[in-house]
Amino acid sequence: KMTVNPVPVAAYTFKNDLACIPFALTADNIKATASDANSAYNWYADGTLIGSGITFPGYTINTDDTHVEIKLVATSKYGCADAVFTHVFSTIKEVTAGFTQNQTKGCGPLTVTFTNTSNPQNLATYSWNFGNGTTSTQANPTPVTYAARTDGKDTTYTITLRAMTTCGIRTATSTVVVRPKPISIFTPDKTTGCSPLTVNFNNTSPGTGNTYTYDFGDGTTLVTTDNKPVNHTYTAPNNKVFTVKMTAQNECGSSTTEYKISISPNTVLPQLIVNGDQKAGCAPWTVNFYNNTKGGTYFTYDFGDGTTLSSVSAPEVVSHTFLKDGIYKVIMRATNGCSDTSASQSITVYPQPVVGFAADVTKGCTQLTVNFTNKTSGNNTYLWDFGDGSTSSTANPTHTFQARIAPYTISLIAKNLLNCPDTLVMKDYIAVTVPPKAAFRANPDSVIAYPHYSFSFKDQSSNAPIVWKWNFGDGSTSTKQNPEHTYRDTGVYKVQLVVYNLQGCADTITHKVQITGVPGQLFVPNAFMPNSKFEELRTFKVKGSGIKTWRMRVFNKWGQVIWESTKLTDRGEPAEGWDGLMNGAPAPQGVYVWQVEAKYQNGNDWEGMSYKGSTPSRTGVIHLIQ
Repeated sequence: KMTVNPVPVAAYTFKNDLACIPFALTADNIKATASDANSAYNWYADGTLIGSGITFPGYTINTDDTHVEIKLVATSKYGCADAVFTHVFSTIKEVTAGFTQNQTKGCGPLTVTFTNTSNPQNLATYSWNFGNGTTSTQANPTPVTYAARTDGKDTTYTITLRAMTTCGIRTATSTVVVRPKPISIFTPDKTTGCSPLTVNFNNTSPGTGNTYTYDFGDGTTLVTTDNKPVNHTYTAPNNKVFTVKMTAQNECGSSTTEYKISISPNTVLPQLIVNGDQKAGCAPWTVNFYNNTKGGTYFTYDFGDGTTLSSVSAPEVVSHTFLKDGIYKVIMRATNGCSDTSASQSITVYPQPVVGFAADVTKGCTQLTVNFTNKTSGNNTYLWDFGDGSTSSTANPTHTFQARIAPYTISLIAKNLLNCPDTLVMKDYIAVTVPPKAAFRANPDSVIAYPHYSFSFKDQSSNAPIVWKWNFGDGSTSTKQNPEHTYRDTGVYKVQLVVYNLQGCADTITHKVQITGVPGQLFVPNAFMPNSKFEELRTFKVKGSGIKTWRMRVFNKWGQVIWESTKLTDRGEPAEGWDGLMNGAPAPQGVYVWQVEAKYQNGNDWEGMSYKGSTPSRTGVIHLIQ
């Protein structure tokens, strides 16, 4: 009898055989295949036993780009030969981030070129941050320009390169120092003083690594490489201004600032001169003062009349006008900050007359006689100029001015016993205006006949009138330039026009207009035809004019009033007539009776209607013909 035993089985499965470091091989990743023929399971990593049992003991690969063989050896429980199964597990190659730059320090604006030295370069993507607000995703970016600060201080920019792979991010950093152009800032503790004057200078220039050169303006210099204060002593026999300069310099350039240092001697020699012909005169009196002071830097003038003046220069000429009479002591004080002194002059100012005058009238028309009142005080001589070529030396003259377009300018010159003059000019003081010339025309003519009662009046005035006042002679008026007017009755009327110009000058003219015809009349017809083709025959209408009041009534044959009217037009004419209707319907053909009562505008009563010489009657008949 022969027994054949099964051979051992060595096999395992795995989920992942490639990963980033650290690559941890665990029992979850590697699982052995169980077999009843096996008596033992031994695990090896690159030939080294790492554990026994069906469960994988675990193994970690800690280096990149590494390949490890994991071997499983299965031992037979029947004494058969061992079974072996192997597989290689690998780690991904890591990228080492790195870069170089062509400059690490320089003057702004500084352009720097960066070269990517990451290894291997093609296995990653890249992100650059250049520290100045700009970025890039190129493996080798374009050159980057760094700006310098404007406050004179160095700027350090940090550059960061991030190399990104599936296994993570690797970072490399570097710096760029950008140097600015230096800024010169220094401060003297004083800028004026007396000789000898020691001035301390405080250097507050920003930045480091600068060289500072002082030029004190008197031929001496000093060079330093730090910001420590320095001092210098100035001397001068006369007033002198020194210009001190400090220049800050580095490899990027230079900057210079300066101050003026004013040095005064300890002595001042005052000199104030006035020409002999200016020491006395009539007010207002202008005097030139010559300041020839030596050693002074600041001057004040007190003119003795309440006014002062300050100056910082000498020699100079200062002018001043004295407005009132008196004796004035003018004092000039001089100083240089080290010593004070003064000089003076006496000025005599004689009084002048104060001119004043008035006129009893300043405006008129055509011709104006003006009486002038002289209000000048003191014993004086006078010269008047009336602006028309005429003059007078009388104290209180009278002068007649003629009309013209331009007003007259009046001037008066008065001189006192000291021969001091004063002048008063009254510009455009007297105005004599040419009056307008009134004129007008009545249209259609100055005489019209009844039944026309209206005129239009055309202004023909000249010399620029601006106001028109009309009186039409019947109690009516108007202020229009070209009015129209309707009279109530016939008659002769005086039409008056008064015109005024801008200055109030006036002119008047009067013309007569006449309306001829019966001064007041009333005619009553005795028949009409409501259906006539002639319009004036269709209505029974009374004709008249100059009527103040009236009343007309129409009666039928039974004595009933079937129509009446009291209406008049503005001209005093009957305003309406009977249209032949009775109670809204045409009245029958026949004879009707009228009755009229009327009073004329002249106060007379209407006597009645007369037909062919008959006795006037206020009643009559109407023949209505259909």
